[in-house]
Amino acid sequence: MHSFSQKYTLAHTISDLPDGYEYSMKDWPLHITLADVFAIDGDPGSLLKDIATRLRTYIPVRAEVVDDEWFGEDKSVHVRLLNKTPELQELHETILRVLDGYYVVFNHPEYNGSGFRPHATVQLKEQLALKDVVTFGSITLIDMYPDENPYRRRVIGTIHFIKR
Repeated sequence: MHSFSQKYTLAHTISDLPDGYEYSMKDWPLHITLADVFAIDGDPGSLLKDIATRLRTYIPVRAEVVDDEWFGEDKSVHVRLLNKTPELQELHETILRVLDGYYVVFNHPEYNGSGFRPHATVQLKEQLALKDVVTFGSITLIDMYPDENPYRRRVIGTIHFIKR
């Protein structure tokens, strides 16, 4: 029997999703994860406010889709890799610094810091193509266990960066 606990993730969604939007764990919208699945000590609403404060002066970051790869232990997850630009790496690390203040525990800490590999999973309904450019102009906090249901996901909130 699996034991589930409250977890979150931070991602850039390609399409804007309203606060409270729910979906099945099998029907993720197209996104790029910026902080892998984690637990925190504290309120997710406070975390979202702290991230908004830290990122309030960020301008959108751009990265190009540069390659295909297969992730997972059995290499069964088809992904499109994005160029890990210095600006995208800095955005990722800024998020990690905020999370540190919440005594974050990651499911897979090896996917953070130098192990960060920005990618979008290839999906049947939508996917990024090689040479597409993604503009990271927002970050969304997603509840991985809404109402104690491990098979659903819920958007807690989205922070939009300033536009220049």
